[in-house]
Amino acid sequence: MMSASSRGFALSGIRLPWVVPAGLLAGLLYVGGMIKAPPWGGLLVLLLALVLVGAVFLLLRRIGLFLAVFLGFAVVAPLLSRVVGLPLGWAKGTFFLLALPFWALVKAPILDRWSWPATVRLPFLCFLASAGLLGLLAGVSFFRGIDPLLVVDTVRGLLLYPPLVFLAAEAVGDLRAVTSFLTGILLACAVVAAGAVAQALVGIELMTRLGVNLETWGLAYVALDPLSGKFFQRVFSVLDDQVALASFSLMGLALSLFFLEIDPRRGRRVLYGLVFALCTYSLILTYNMTVMIGTALFVLILVWKRRSPRLLAVFLAVILAVAGLAWLHFGPLLKNRFVSSFSTEVGVSTSLVARIEENRRAVAMFAQDPVIGHGLGSTASAGLYYRMGLSEGITGGIATDNYYMTTALEGGVIGLGAVLLLHLLPLWGLLRLGRSRCREYRILARIGTVWALVLLLMNFSNAPMNTNPTNLLYWCLGGLAWRISGEGLSE
Repeated sequence: MMSASSRGFALSGIRLPWVVPAGLLAGLLYVGGMIKAPPWGGLLVLLLALVLVGAVFLLLRRIGLFLAVFLGFAVVAPLLSRVVGLPLGWAKGTFFLLALPFWALVKAPILDRWSWPATVRLPFLCFLASAGLLGLLAGVSFFRGIDPLLVVDTVRGLLLYPPLVFLAAEAVGDLRAVTSFLTGILLACAVVAAGAVAQALVGIELMTRLGVNLETWGLAYVALDPLSGKFFQRVFSVLDDQVALASFSLMGLALSLFFLEIDPRRGRRVLYGLVFALCTYSLILTYNMTVMIGTALFVLILVWKRRSPRLLAVFLAVILAVAGLAWLHFGPLLKNRFVSSFSTEVGVSTSLVARIEENRRAVAMFAQDPVIGHGLGSTASAGLYYRMGLSEGITGGIATDNYYMTTALEGGVIGLGAVLLLHLLPLWGLLRLGRSRCREYRILARIGTVWALVLLLMNFSNAPMNTNPTNLLYWCLGGLAWRISGEGLSE
């Protein structure tokens, strides 16, 4: 009896090449797409099928390349969305969500306990536990009458990208492979930062005249300072918003410092210094005080750990230079930075007062149902769906700019515990990596741990970990750290 092979399969005694059934399937997909959504539906369905086939191939054969392609697409998807008018940000998540099951069926340790390194099994079990808890809360929320779209979107946001920890862990090779991967991320940071500088050259008057801003998926966000009556610009390069750009700039700073410490070549060190300066300037252009303060904290902790007076002097000089650049770019608007929010109690007020007010409201709502919260998706996503036209009003919407408070409000103590369990996994792996015998890995652990800690702290104010592709980098770095720290690769 003839068996299927890589060249073909038997059908009624006739051996056909694989291209024949593949062509028939492609034809059916094209016709179905044309019938469902003419005139481009067929082409879009075929492209989606090709993307999925390529994703599955890379997942099963070249996981490292898949991560590089996925992260690259995550970086450019927001810009492409604004150019072609398609929701490619959602397509990014759908792409990952559809491709991941194929890989999980082959690689999941519950099916083959030797398919993953032992150090990744604990993160996997933590992820399963968190997924179970959040899934339970999603079901409870649905039966309590919360819009299923809001529930699904919230659970998707919490559970879609943490599996990158496992993919990154399996893709890890030697030190050269790790540094090559990190070099690629640093290059992406430099490109994003350069895009922010290019956007800053677009005049505010032109943007306001054309109505191009964040709400219209345009080039940048133009805001009005209520005290001076002047407009100011908050760029976000190719990413979704200025918070993502600021967090990406912070990653560029961290990786620049890492390569400055491990690479002795003078020419390369000059290049890393230029990338550091570029990311610093793009951070200023975001006009995001939370990430600016977090960046200062990040550098201060690193300087303190080195216990070097010379580094402290350099840090102070950099702070003064950054402050000077910020003053030159924004001028007197800096003193009004916190006066940019509307308070329901006192009208135009400071961002700090408005956030305190919203957190006070959130605490009162949390006290009413602290165990399971008010329902996943009932708060954070309500305003988003209202602006997208998918909801007629905002029910229970509240914006605290505090990721942990919002999570507790939506999912109670159970949901907050599940999210914290997930978000602390990369930090735990980086702390383990700090005991490595390899100097380069110890440096990566020191810088990466401080970077992850600062990101988690900033979630109390601006939720940078709730933006893409910042959280994608977070999970990838966590996976690298877990694998290196426990499999003898760091010796």
